[in-house]
Amino acid sequence: MLEEELERQTCEPVKERRRKNFKDNNIAASITPPDASPFTINSISFSENGYHLLAPDSPSSVAIWDLSKMKTAHTISLGEGFKVNKVLYDYSAQYLGVVGSEGIHVFAHKLWDELVRFEEAGDVSDIVFGEQGKEICKDKHTNLSKNAGGRT
Repeated sequence: MLEEELERQTCEPVKERRRKNFKDNNIAASITPPDASPFTINSISFSENGYHLLAPDSPSSVAIWDLSKMKTAHTISLGEGFKVNKVLYDYSAQYLGVVGSEGIHVFAHKLWDELVRFEEAGDVSDIVFGEQGKEICKDKHTNLSKNAGGRT
């Protein structure tokens, strides 16, 4: 998986995502978004159990891929002006975070409800979840003092 993640972090436009079979070093499957147009994928994240892949499917939206079915489980549009910088599942796979040019969005995994949004954060390049998603930190680990469930 590390090899695949590093492959996605190159600066070349990507039209599809591939899953590699490491036993014989061949491509086991590839995932191509519908109406794919080239763009750079700068971040991916796997759910804790490895069944889901979170990745941008355009510069301003993300897709959750069901890797057992090799298709999109859900797509989340973040608005035309939003540019995705990083996506991340928390370790419990209850939450997924998306940071970009217009702040931070945290969603409930499998429910897809937006739980919290930090637009005042501005252009954000990184996000880290604390233990069990109870804290969210951005960039230089500046604590935002809200947990992913929206409770302070």
